[in-house]
Amino acid sequence: MSTPRPGPGGRPPGWQQAHAKRYIETDGRDGHMWEGVTTLLLTTTGRRSGQPRTTPLIYGRAGDKYLVVASRGGAPAHPSWYENLVAQPVVQVQVMADKFTARARTATPAEKPALWKKMAAIWPPYEEYQQRTPREIPVVIIESLLAVTFAVMVAYVRGTLTDRGIMAICTTAMSISFLVYIIVFQWLFGFILGWFPVQGWSESFAKNLFTYAPLPIMLAVAVGVAPSLRLYRSFFLDEINQDYVRTARAKGVPEKVVMMKHVMRNALIPILTNLGIALPGVFVGSFLLEVFFSIPGLGREIITAVNRSDFPVIKAVTVYLAMITMIVNLLVDVMYKFVDPRVSFK
Repeated sequence: MSTPRPGPGGRPPGWQQAHAKRYIETDGRDGHMWEGVTTLLLTTTGRRSGQPRTTPLIYGRAGDKYLVVASRGGAPAHPSWYENLVAQPVVQVQVMADKFTARARTATPAEKPALWKKMAAIWPPYEEYQQRTPREIPVVIIESLLAVTFAVMVAYVRGTLTDRGIMAICTTAMSISFLVYIIVFQWLFGFILGWFPVQGWSESFAKNLFTYAPLPIMLAVAVGVAPSLRLYRSFFLDEINQDYVRTARAKGVPEKVVMMKHVMRNALIPILTNLGIALPGVFVGSFLLEVFFSIPGLGREIITAVNRSDFPVIKAVTVYLAMITMIVNLLVDVMYKFVDPRVSFK
């Protein structure tokens, strides 16, 4: 943990890596509870290396948000994981078996007192750590991931009954297993309504596109909307509270222009980053969808190759995925320039 209780003998070197390894291997059954407190795994992108860095951290909850503290045991400098998320706020989080992409931010001065009190109640040594160091120890808020059009609308009606209702639906939808979605969609749209075949694939591109593909595509979209909506909503809310938005409104700029021109463009930077992380997975496919809908896709081919120890296929897919990831990251970097003119190529 990056916030350990000091001990006379300290802890053995590499214990954090060992903790994270056990956590991942057991889906948190071994590691979620640590010295009487709950922990999560936070994966940041190294600000210099660009490589993923996974750190086990004590966490608390504030509604649907996760809280962690960048204490580093009261050391004079911030921990590396905190510096990484300041540079790149889109992070990966694992809580038990639940894995999701999120956006991390430092609690504002108005937010911190209540959140600090909550975290100090969970791990009392935080108070001692703060007394050891002249730096102000940050509290980090991790907001689970939120679709862009829905996010704009939800952010626009923030705080209303509609906003709370949509967030409750999203939270419920994220709690349902992917397998349940598959069974319900096949039963409803295949057996009851008869709109689409439950399984099958053909050699005709048109028939696949209009007959066999719509149901699994609808399913994938339905499963992905809830986490994306919650994440993107937080991006838009961060921008709505900025001074430039209040200035635009004070000048009499129509609300539609404020949301779609000013807020949208600034919120697109973290959205593009998140899409860049998720897009390579689209090319690999979904193993469950391919199995349940009998689609001869790459995801099922990868699992088959692993089971058969077919190393040439595994190597080919690895190279293919690496190339796709590089191309997507390059395109995302280029798109930053079009979204934000302040970004320059160097």
